[in-house]
Amino acid sequence: MRRGLLLVVTTCLLAASGTARGDDARALARQHNAEAEKLFNLGRFREAAAAYQRAYLAKPVPEFLYNIGQCYKRAGGLDDLERAIFHFESYSNNSTNPALRLEAQEQVVKLRAVLKARRDALNRPPPIYKRWWFWTLIGVAMAGATVGTVVATRPQDQQPVPGSVGEPSPLQLPLR
Repeated sequence: MRRGLLLVVTTCLLAASGTARGDDARALARQHNAEAEKLFNLGRFREAAAAYQRAYLAKPVPEFLYNIGQCYKRAGGLDDLERAIFHFESYSNNSTNPALRLEAQEQVVKLRAVLKARRDALNRPPPIYKRWWFWTLIGVAMAGATVGTVVATRPQDQQPVPGSVGEPSPLQLPLR
């Protein structure tokens, strides 16, 4: 609904231009805006942001800044979130609509919290079970437990076979 409201506001502001040069700029901005909406609807948010930027360059309407912020917000990467914050702040500074300005400021606060949480998650050390040395210790402990179990469960009356490990066989005794 908000996106539809932005489209209506953008269209009205574009229609307010009166000069011939303004008509060319308005037509170019409309063309880029239509392209950006198609890209946005297809989920190609970075490309949509670029199209909205071209529209803004053709006709600097603040609502394009808000739409650019939405595109980068939806793209979702850390750099994209920083760009979204920048464009929402820029919209807030340039907008004449107090309600939408307040909404943009709320978006900035929310995105800063999300950005901080993601950065904290990246800086957090991995859990112990994802470290190489943990599984090495587990392997060594399992091997030691296996050897200990085999030795402990061997019958006491069982004597080693002559010629096996530990005792030389009569054939291997040196002759004098």
